[in-house]
Amino acid sequence: MAARASLLVIDDEFGIREGCRRALSPQGFAVDVAGDAAEGLARLAAGQYDLALLDVMMPGMNGLELLGKIREHDPEIVCIVITGYATVALAVTAIKQGAYDFLTKPFSVDDLLLAVEHGLEHRRLIQEQRRLREVEADAVRLAAEKGKLEEIAKAKAAFIRLVTHELQAPIAAIDSYLRLILDGYVAPDDQRGMLERAEARAQEQMALIADLLEFGRLRDGQKRGRVSSVRLDTVLRQTLDTFAHQAVQKNLALTVEIPSEIPPVRGVMAEFKSIWTNLVGNAIKYTPAGGAVAVRLWVEAERVIGQVRDTGIGIPAGALDKLFHEFYRADNAKAIAAHGTGLGLAITKQIIEGAGGQITVTSELGNGSTFTFTLPTAVHASGDARNHQVGQGGRMSLKIIEKAAMAAFVSGVMGQYTVMGPQVKAQQADGREQFAFGPLTDPDQLRLDYNTTILPPKKHLLPQEEVLFSFRTADFSTVPALAIQPQVIFGVHTCDLHAMKLLDAVFATGEQDEHYLRRRESSLIIGIECLKPCDEHSFCKSMNTLTASDGFDLHLTDMGDAYAVEVGTDAGAKLLQDYCQTCQASEDAVGRLNQVLSEKWPRFSYRLDFDGAELPSLMALSYKDPLWDELGKRCLACGSCNIVCPTCYCFNVCDHISLDGQTGERARVWDSCQLDEFARVATGENFRHKRAQRQRHRFFRKGKYIPDMHSELGCVGCGRCARACLVDITPVGVWNALYQAHAS
Repeated sequence: MAARASLLVIDDEFGIREGCRRALSPQGFAVDVAGDAAEGLARLAAGQYDLALLDVMMPGMNGLELLGKIREHDPEIVCIVITGYATVALAVTAIKQGAYDFLTKPFSVDDLLLAVEHGLEHRRLIQEQRRLREVEADAVRLAAEKGKLEEIAKAKAAFIRLVTHELQAPIAAIDSYLRLILDGYVAPDDQRGMLERAEARAQEQMALIADLLEFGRLRDGQKRGRVSSVRLDTVLRQTLDTFAHQAVQKNLALTVEIPSEIPPVRGVMAEFKSIWTNLVGNAIKYTPAGGAVAVRLWVEAERVIGQVRDTGIGIPAGALDKLFHEFYRADNAKAIAAHGTGLGLAITKQIIEGAGGQITVTSELGNGSTFTFTLPTAVHASGDARNHQVGQGGRMSLKIIEKAAMAAFVSGVMGQYTVMGPQVKAQQADGREQFAFGPLTDPDQLRLDYNTTILPPKKHLLPQEEVLFSFRTADFSTVPALAIQPQVIFGVHTCDLHAMKLLDAVFATGEQDEHYLRRRESSLIIGIECLKPCDEHSFCKSMNTLTASDGFDLHLTDMGDAYAVEVGTDAGAKLLQDYCQTCQASEDAVGRLNQVLSEKWPRFSYRLDFDGAELPSLMALSYKDPLWDELGKRCLACGSCNIVCPTCYCFNVCDHISLDGQTGERARVWDSCQLDEFARVATGENFRHKRAQRQRHRFFRKGKYIPDMHSELGCVGCGRCARACLVDITPVGVWNALYQAHAS
């Protein structure tokens, strides 16, 4: 027969423990006992309990301290405090800390049974409330999903009706033309004209099917070609060649304005041609003879802007909101051109937004229309600030911490965790401060306004030197060394967040690294938004690491008198709940946050001359480039570039033997591919004995090998290696030189 409930009695008096067991076991309860807090915690870790009875006065950890540990382990365990030193203050303190009831020694069996029964009923009610909340949440979620499915079903039905109508109309017309001819109702001399009309409707049908396929492909996120850097001015000139004859036939003034320097955009050549085809084609179609069509292309605020303006029929005010809907055509457009798919502008909008841009239209009925679209340039496409704005509630849950409350928050976290954070390490001769991540002993040590740190925070996940195990030489026995302490790494810049995500992928792939992964699982990460460049060496904007949408438990953004806090995980939410007074972000706070995020972008420059996503292709062309020999002559082979890098993870393994030769430790230490011994194998052969080979390997690791393995660039643009190099070998300088040599 199953026990009614599982109970744990923790008391240093044998009589109390056994008395409780004998009183409770006959009532159908499963009762375990422990003589002190340590034994009680061990039993809690090994099993599940519904209720715990714990003494206040015990050796070592007292009952009130133990109460907090138990509640942390399982908030739903009912705790009843028992003591022979009862006072009102003690009872109040126990209740405040989560105790359900308070028993004073000595107590009767009836008092004990009554307290236990009431406590278990309390637990049952708590669990029932939680279950009901979960049921209600599921019901709300299911209702929302049902509503979405109904909307999708309605949209699908409407789409099918539209498509069916649009497909049937041309076929019906063609069928009627052919039937008239076949049944002999059309004289031979008149048949050609009717066949030409049938052919025209067939062409309309083919165009509609092509547009449907294109629209469906774009809705599914598919591309119809390779994404590359595309010159919009070149595509425009090619497209205008096909419309010049139409403009002449209608006596339209077709003008084009293109500056000499238009940077490329990222996308598919054929799709960008479709944009110009739809916009210029519509302008010519709906502009009466004698009118004008003007096409412009220019650059503004790191974006390419295209515009098509006409003096045509214009668009009714009531039709503007529907203009980019599939199959929609305004009534005055139908009067000018009876046939059309109504998909051209919907396709155009899908292409532009898929490339990170937007399109707008202004129009006045009878006085023409102006369509304007913007696209990020190829170098800047991956860093579009618009993609990083937040809505109310944030990308995740968005909270506000007043700066005056930050010290108390840090202090509270320090009471539970080892906290690593940026702090002043030294001061240079010119007065500039140098920072390093290290353990905090005082909240005032934390400097969230730091520029960069000498070493990346990865050193707290992958230590510079780490003992893997100890051993005895006599019997070759080993003892693993894996002492992991919970830690919070506070104030991690976004570039370092990206580096940590890459290291997570590296050490979880293939032969998983238990030391790294266990330490990572025991670490909470609090990031901070970079609002200005660390210095002239950082190029995070070029590497698309200027913002981070994940990889953190909490993420801070400085808004002047307060921090906006994005909650990334449940563990981060609990950290705030336990140690910090926060408030939900108001609409005004969200607006301030978006203002801060938008203002930061102009402060950073794109220091690479090309899109960082093109690095793997560029490196593939550069294996035999003479630049490697030039770098080899300059390089000092000191290894500093690897040691300060947040994404380098190479290490060496060495044994430290005691003087008597009986015991030892095996440790791993950071290593560098720029050192002569790194690539030397057991036979003495060194596969990269030249410094030029080692420099090439370093940059290929960052720009080609790691992206090929993990689909992420191996460089995050922090600039630490450039600061550390004594001979000015920098990623920006190397990659820009390679791009200039191989851009063609």
